[in-house]
Amino acid sequence: MSKRIAFGFSLVALAVGYCATAAPVPKEDPQPKDLWIGDRLQKTIEMPEFDDPKTTLKDALDLLTRKSDVAFTINHRAFRQNGSAENVDEFEIASPRPMPAMKASLSTILREILQRVGTGTGDDEATFLIRGDRIEILPGSAMMREIYGLEIAVAPNAPAIFPIVHLKATDRPLRDLLRQVSDQADVNILVDPRCGDKGKADLTVKLVNAPADTAVEVLADMAGLEMVHQRNVLYVTSPENAAKIRKEQERRLNLGMPGAPFGPFNPGLPGGGPQPPPGGP
Repeated sequence: MSKRIAFGFSLVALAVGYCATAAPVPKEDPQPKDLWIGDRLQKTIEMPEFDDPKTTLKDALDLLTRKSDVAFTINHRAFRQNGSAENVDEFEIASPRPMPAMKASLSTILREILQRVGTGTGDDEATFLIRGDRIEILPGSAMMREIYGLEIAVAPNAPAIFPIVHLKATDRPLRDLLRQVSDQADVNILVDPRCGDKGKADLTVKLVNAPADTAVEVLADMAGLEMVHQRNVLYVTSPENAAKIRKEQERRLNLGMPGAPFGPFNPGLPGGGPQPPPGGP
């Protein structure tokens, strides 16, 4: 065998040996195609700055669809009934001020965009609800009537209007589900440590377009517990302790003392911030 042929065999052997011992390149987990839309709303995405004043709501929603694989529709009938004078698709969201770049959950970015959309009625912001496998954009007042049975005009006087949440889980601990509600709605939720195993109960649940306090109330009941309002805290405890707390709240209310069930907490529409109670802070 010639030296040239022997040298060629040596190179091939070295290459095969390297391929056999080299560590495999890790691959990123693909985004599950069947990920529930409520979970997609909580996924973090990056949104560029919208500095062109001609950027429309349609432009923004099209980009969100490409980044999140979520379809959006607009309830034009609800907007027309609400007095919106223009085509909502063409509403310019970057005028008069640009929308900054964001890296946040899809729901957070969507709320920031919709806060810029006029609905034709005062401060009635646009909002959204899940409709099957898509997200529907609609006026906040239409959402209020559907979910709470309230007109937007009386909503500020309601005891507490909590943000909307979405949950889908199989055999998940109660505490994990409550933490998910807390993260979505940005509300305080505490579980009484004296609840023992009931506070760790595994639950199977699907909640769509549910007010956060209703979601906590239902989850607590499924675990054999109860929820009570403690000002801006949703407190999950035993039925006996819940009854004791409500009795004390009623006593304070009758005496005109602070500590009634509902304190200065009224987040308003999904994504809204705290508001003072009627009559001032």
